[in-house]
Amino acid sequence: MDQPLFVFALVLNPFEKLERFGDSAGVSPFGLENALLKLYKRVNSRPVDGEDDPDMLSHIRAEKETAVSQAFMDYLSNKGVFSEFTQRQSHWERIYVSLLPLPTTSDIFTRLVTIGS
Repeated sequence: MDQPLFVFALVLNPFEKLERFGDSAGVSPFGLENALLKLYKRVNSRPVDGEDDPDMLSHIRAEKETAVSQAFMDYLSNKGVFSEFTQRQSHWERIYVSLLPLPTTSDIFTRLVTIGS
C-alpha cells in the first residue's frame, strides 16, 4: 500500500487537515512537509520537457519543490490563498459537506481492507 498517499488524502482535505490525527500519532507539520516532498519527488520524477542540462534540471526541480513546500506550509497555517477558506469555511461546508457525506477514517480503512480481500 502507498501509505503517504492515503495520509495526504486526509491532510489535503481542507475540512480535515490534521484533525484526524491524535497526539499519539506524532504528526508534525515539518515531518509532513518532508513526507510530502518525498511523495512529490516520486510522483513528479518524469523528465522536464525540453531541458537536457542536468544543472538546469536540478535548479528547476529545486524551485518546484520549494514552491510545493511553501504552499503546503501556507495551507497548514491558513495563510496566503488559503486564508479565505477558514474565513468562509461554514459557507463551503454548507455547499460541499451537505452534498457528500464525508467518510470517517474508519470507513476508509474498512473499504480498503474489503477491496484488498
